[in-house]
Amino acid sequence: MDRQKVTIKRLKEKKDRKEKITMLSAYDYPMGMAMDEAQIDMVCVGDSVATVMLGHPNTIRISLEEMLHHSKAVTSSCKFALTIGDMPFGSYNESKEQAIHNANRFLKEGGVDTVILEGGGEFVADVTASLVKAGIPVMTVLGVNPQMMHLQSGLNVRGSTAEEAFTILKEGLLMEKAGAFALELLFIPEQLAKIITERVSIPTIGLGSGRFCDGQLLITYDLLGLRQWFTAKFAKRYANLSEDIKNALNSYREDVKNKQFPQEDNVFTMSDREYDNLEKLIKSKL
Repeated sequence: MDRQKVTIKRLKEKKDRKEKITMLSAYDYPMGMAMDEAQIDMVCVGDSVATVMLGHPNTIRISLEEMLHHSKAVTSSCKFALTIGDMPFGSYNESKEQAIHNANRFLKEGGVDTVILEGGGEFVADVTASLVKAGIPVMTVLGVNPQMMHLQSGLNVRGSTAEEAFTILKEGLLMEKAGAFALELLFIPEQLAKIITERVSIPTIGLGSGRFCDGQLLITYDLLGLRQWFTAKFAKRYANLSEDIKNALNSYREDVKNKQFPQEDNVFTMSDREYDNLEKLIKSKL
């Protein structure tokens, strides 16, 4: 049977069937294509590109134009996964009008299917409701919000106390009421994630939030072992491509130094006749 495009409706059906949902981050065309071929359900063009690929100290510094650039690359290759554009800091926190304008750009220029916003308070709920009313599907982030790291005093686990956990639970219910199609639960205790997942009718996708979410998210560069300088309790490394890349580069250097690359299979040649004609031209004209 032909594979069908992942939709918000299909994600909700997966939750209802208790079938787990897969989500990964992507920042370029080849990675998006690989995820589509692997039948990943949701592909997020995350603002984590700021720290993972661009070397910024946090995600706050990534611009809207940079996010659109990466979104275009990913959506050019993702034909089946539901694609999500991560709206960067400063692109939606001024007004509902600003949020709608920039979310429109994500869908029209970036080619994504949906957008994601950070935060679970009243302001983000109002923005979410306005976007949904404007025909733009929204996923929201609860728990740790990297764009609000200065307000939250870093990227530490949130919801460890009963009072804070209850606040996050109420935010989840508020986002569902505002019309969000899914919740990303970021760095919260497993028990809290379980309660939220059971209390809301929309899918929950966990990053560092335990086993009971409807789906799981990882930063792809962590999954592939491409960030050797970064280790985290929540991440699982499925490959060690950083080491493979290092070995490949060393082999290339040695082959060039030892005249083992390029070899005959790697070069283009002229026919003997044209080579003779070239020699004649050189002798007669140079």
